[in-house]
Amino acid sequence: RKIVLFTLLASILLGTVTFTALYTFHRGFRRTIQFWRGMAPLVAKYKYVNFKATKIDHCSPEELEERLNAYRETTAPKLVDLILRLGGIYIKIGQVMGTIGQGLLPQQYLDALKPLQNGVPPRSYDEISRIIEKSTGKKMDELFIDFQEKPIGSASVAQVHKATLRPKNDGDKPTP
Repeated sequence: RKIVLFTLLASILLGTVTFTALYTFHRGFRRTIQFWRGMAPLVAKYKYVNFKATKIDHCSPEELEERLNAYRETTAPKLVDLILRLGGIYIKIGQVMGTIGQGLLPQQYLDALKPLQNGVPPRSYDEISRIIEKSTGKKMDELFIDFQEKPIGSASVAQVHKATLRPKNDGDKPTP
């Protein structure tokens, strides 16, 4: 009995340490957890609305559809906000689902995903400079003579800024 208890506690401790390490150091794992942390309440509420309407209130199919439509009207914008917050591939998936989702997704979600087709809000200069500095190991002023904070354009997986690279060698010309 003590062995079973010890094994259970060791497993819980090991699982907690592993989860914490992955969440801290693995960006993809962290974003997946953030996605499901945002989705879980939406899925749970959908299940609740459906269960309550069919099992407790014994609604007609028309009343069930009305309740589900009301649920979708409130959750579709939340889903898009989650997608925008996570960025990158999540925006790309949202764009694809908004394009080919006819028949797969309810109309409320298709309507909410439509703005992703026309553009994506740009990331802040602070976030962009943090990404560049982390990936290169150098400060922005070490890399660029000039870097315009306002982007020329932004998309789901990239953003374009006008900038001038510092020359690598003293005699070289700057690269616009």
